[in-house]
Parts: sequence; C-alpha cells; structure tokens
Amino acid sequence: MGHNLLTIITTIKKDKELALRGTLASIAEPHHDPATVIRCKPEFRFDKLAGLHFCSFVILEGDEVFEPCLVFEATFDGPRTDFIRELLQIAGPGMDKVYQHCVGYPASGLLLPNIATEYLLGHDVGADAFFSGCPGRPVGQILSENRLRSDIVKYLGNARLSTGDMPATLSDVRSRMHQEVICKLPGNQWAETAAAVPDDVAFGLRRLVFGLLAVLAILSSLAALAFWLIARWTPADVYSVIARWHEAPQVLDSLLERIGLLAWFGGLMAWDAPTLAAVGAPVALWLVLRFVELIFLPSIEDPHKETFPGRYVRFVLSVLRYAVLLVLAGFALVALVSVVNESFPTGMEAEGGALKISVSAGGALVALLGAAVILLVLGYWATSLKLAVEMQQLTPTRENARRFLLDVVWLGMGLTGWFVALIVVALLPAGVRAALAWVVEPVVYTLLAAASYALATILVLLGLILLIALIARGLELMDARRYASATELTSRAYDNTLAYAREEVGTNAHQNHLASLTHVKPGLMRRWLLVSTLWLVNLLARLVFNRGELGGIPTIMSARWVIIDGGRRLLFLDNYGGPWESYLNQFIDLSAVRGVNAIWTNTFIKAGPQRRRFGFPQTSFLLWKGAQAEKPFKAYVRRSQIETIVWYSAYPTLSITNINANTDLRQSLFKPCTSSELDAFFQKL
Repeated sequence: MGHNLLTIITTIKKDKELALRGTLASIAEPHHDPATVIRCKPEFRFDKLAGLHFCSFVILEGDEVFEPCLVFEATFDGPRTDFIRELLQIAGPGMDKVYQHCVGYPASGLLLPNIATEYLLGHDVGADAFFSGCPGRPVGQILSENRLRSDIVKYLGNARLSTGDMPATLSDVRSRMHQEVICKLPGNQWAETAAAVPDDVAFGLRRLVFGLLAVLAILSSLAALAFWLIARWTPADVYSVIARWHEAPQVLDSLLERIGLLAWFGGLMAWDAPTLAAVGAPVALWLVLRFVELIFLPSIEDPHKETFPGRYVRFVLSVLRYAVLLVLAGFALVALVSVVNESFPTGMEAEGGALKISVSAGGALVALLGAAVILLVLGYWATSLKLAVEMQQLTPTRENARRFLLDVVWLGMGLTGWFVALIVVALLPAGVRAALAWVVEPVVYTLLAAASYALATILVLLGLILLIALIARGLELMDARRYASATELTSRAYDNTLAYAREEVGTNAHQNHLASLTHVKPGLMRRWLLVSTLWLVNLLARLVFNRGELGGIPTIMSARWVIIDGGRRLLFLDNYGGPWESYLNQFIDLSAVRGVNAIWTNTFIKAGPQRRRFGFPQTSFLLWKGAQAEKPFKAYVRRSQIETIVWYSAYPTLSITNINANTDLRQSLFKPCTSSELDAFFQKL
C-alpha cells in the first residue's frame, strides 16, 4: 500500500494569527541539533507516531480577499482516521492548544475525541497531485534497512581488520556476512525475506500502457460511429478500401519496369508493377519520414533549445511513420496467404487484394540462399552500428546518420525475412494456401480496419493538441500585458527572507521543507489547464515516476499540489533533500522543467506594498522557456514561499538515493549473483 496523506486547512480566528504563531513555535516546532537529530517537544512527540514520515504546520496569511488559514500536512502509513486518532492520543493536548485558535473547533476539545477527529477529517482537502520518492515503504522498513546497511558496513570493516582467516571468494564473504549479521542477530532476521513491492511500482508502466490502449480503443469505436453517422461508412467499406489500396501507386509502373532488379524480383514472384509499388511505396515513404524526423533530433535533445514546433512536427512524423509501418506489416501478412482469384470470406470480393505468388523450385533455392547471405551481411552491419556509439561519442550529425542506417538495416532484415516467408508459402500446395487465406485474411483486414480508425483518432487528438497549444500561446501573449514581469522580482524590494530563513541558516543540513502559495490566473481555460496538468502529474507520479525520481529529479522526498479556495489559489508543499539552490537548479536543467512550466504558468503572485501582480516567467506553448530563465524563476519561487513554522521528518539524515540504495541492498541479499554482480554488490557498500 502506498503512502497516505492529509492536508488539513482551517480558518484562523480573527486577531489570533500572531498568538497561533507563538504557540506553534513554542510547543510544536522540534529542536534540530547540530547532529541533525530532530528532538520533538513533549506536547508534540511526532517521533512516537510509528507511521509518520513527514509533517508540517504553515500559516497562510490573510489579505483583502482571503482569511488567514492554518495548514497541517502529513505523509504517513495507514488509513487517515487511524492516523488522526493516534495523533490525538499522543499529541492531543498540543493539538487542542493549536486548534483553539481556529474557527469551528469544537468547544468540547478532547473531551469528545470523536468530534475532534471529525473536525480534522472534515477540513482535509487531500491533494490534486501527490508524489512520494519511496512509495510503499513504511517508516519502520526505511529505518530498519538503514540500520541493516550500517551493520553490514561495520561487520565488513571489522572483518578487514581482523587477523583471522578471511573467506577466499566474494561469495564466501557474503555467505559469512549473512550468518553473522543477519541470521545471528535477532534484530536483522527480518531481512531474510524480500521486501514487498507495491503493484503500482511493479506493474505501473504496464497499467499505463494498457490504460492508454483501452482509451484509444474506446475513442476509435467512437470514430467508427462518427464515420457511419457522417459518411455512412461501415467496416465493410473500410475493408474494401484496404483491399484496393495497393492499386494507388500505379503511377510508378514505368519507373519500376525500368529497374532491372525489381523487374527480376517481380518476375520471380509473378508480381506486376502495381504490386511491386504496393510494397515499394510504403518502404520509400517510411524511409523519407524517418530521415526527416531525425533532422529535428539535435534541436530537441537539449531542453534549453527545445521548441513546440520542433517537438510537435517530430511527433507527427513519428505517428505517420508507425502508421506506414503498420500498413506495410499488414500488407506483408496478407501477402503471405493471398491466392489468385480467391474471394474473401463473408462475401467480400478480392478486387485485386489478392497477391499472386508463383515461384519455381530452382528459383526458390537461389532466392533462399541469397536471402541467407543478405541476412548475415545485414546482421553484421547492425552489430557494427550498435558498437559504433559504444566505442566513441559521435557528433549529433553522425549519431543521426547512425540511427538512420540502423533503421534501414532493421527494415531490410524484416523485408528479407518476409521475402523468405513468401518463398516458403509459395512452395505450399494451393489448397493449404487457400485454407490459410480463408482463416487469416479476415483477421488481418479487421485489424487493419481497426488500425485505420485508431490512426484517424490519433490524428484528431494531434489536432486537438495543436489547438490547445495555440490557445495557450494566445493566453501567454495576453498575460504578458496583464502581469508584471518576474524579472522585477529579482530586486531586493521584493525580498522575502523570513519565509526561507530555515534553510538559509542551516537549520536542516540534509533535508528541507518548501511551502509555496500562488494565485491561479482567472478564466476557465487557465483553470482547466491547471487541473488537467495536475491530474497528469498525479497519474505519472503513481505509475511511472515511482522509483525515486520525478521528471529526472532524485531529491524530492514527497510533494503535493493542492488547489484551494474554490480554485483561486495553488498550494505546493514539498519535502526535499539538499540545499534550496541546487534543488531548484534541477528543475531548470532536467526534463522536469516542462512540468514546472505547465503547472505554474497558470499562476501569479502579489508582491510589494502595492500588491502588484507578477506572472510566472513567460512560457512558450505552455511547456517551454519559463523556469529556464533562472533568476526570475528563483525569485518567483522565493516570493511565493511561505514560512515553515513547524517541520518534522522521521529520517532527516537520509536522501531518496540512500533509501532506495538500502532497499536494493536488502532485496539482493539472498539472490544468486554472478561474479560481476557480487563485485558490484560490495562496491555499493
């Protein structure tokens, strides 16, 4: 089971904000000593909550529109209700003192704990998007695996200094380590079994792919319905078009007749020029699309040079390339079982869809030998092209040429294999081929028809993406006139030192907490873009980015995005490792910059005595530029940051990298390993 969360937001009573700040600082804020050990105060023993990973208190200041609010966030194991009840049992008096300052808190306080529990749960707003760097791992597992690693390192260090006999091999060293550190120490015997892996981690990517295919199937069905309602096209009409599609390139007849090799191949297989064109045209089109697609690669591999037109055109070319490849594969399957003058099942006429296959025994032998030689040559070439990039770093131009040639080789190998299959099928008795055609042809044409609907759906979706991008670009241009530039926030006039004093003075040496509050730009489109982006971030965080990284960033312990106040403000709460400066640099330099842009380009902040409105650094087509303007971006984050009054971490000295490495160590303890894997095992310690 994954980590659970609470985001409890309550309105502070009038004129009680200052008193509440003092109460939180005096009775709730743990002491962070130089050894980076968090020592909780008596009234808030967060360390007694066995399942608590992180928690914090922040206050959202009031203004002319919003009342001041208290925010309590927590990341924990187990159900919400159980956590609240345990929190009230351990820190009940402290919670009572804190929430006496909040509107609606029951007068009975802890005398009726169920009412207090309902009050807190009733003000939980959850999160619109949530990320955990170590999903599915309880606090106890994280701490125990860290102790286990320390015990192993200590044992190996003592063994190295020992004057006794040392095991002869690494395998023997690991076996003795198992006995001494795990089997003989009662506190470590739990490590003899592998840790449970959450389903979303083990099968998340597979679930995402299957989900996307299911959505595509539903949309394709709607496309088929639209074809029938608008054009009265039935699947049979689509079958008929597919059956005759290879008649289209007859304009290539004269060219094909002049090419001797193709003429010989056509004579060998008893194919006419249109049939050859049916094979050659998709191959040529695929090669052209792939060649053009590779031209755009150098401009998008660097996030700082990437643009929407380049990304979009490349994606469209990729879709078209796979569509052509699908058509070619479908024709190849049909060709394997096509028989001259045979009609299709279910009453559909062949109408030229059948492919004539005729070859003599001698010609077949020559063709098969030639195909074997071609496959050997192409296989050697493919291996050479793969090794080329491992032997030396290639320039972008040479790397694109290598990729293109490798694709040509793979396509050639596929066509050669298909050619061999055609020869084999041609040698089968006519009755067998007819039976194969009867069984396979309707399946293949049905799949091709379904693929046609799917392709039409994808093209419509691409059109919608383009429309949304153009609308977003229009909003960006209008916002440039509505909001002041974030560049002005770099001035000291808009300093916000108190909000980030915690990490500036080194209170937290290994981990830090960030709270940010921004306003959502008005308009239904802006609200829809923000909600949709957060929904996608939440989905990807659960199914894809569930192994310690979010968009390539390995320092986020846990993070949540919450749209509050009826969609007018966005609250971001984040537990992260390392210093603030290097943390934000990762957002700028890695692919996560697109997610940052897509979220915060829909927001603005108010700053200065006049409460001027400052927009997020201007993006381009929602995903590009924006946070890549380093100084304005960091100034925007600083000015949106809220002071963290109380913060607690159950493992303040660990990073996500440490936690995941400890789990990997525990998982590999009893796995059979090769010599190289054993060497890597000990090098990681």
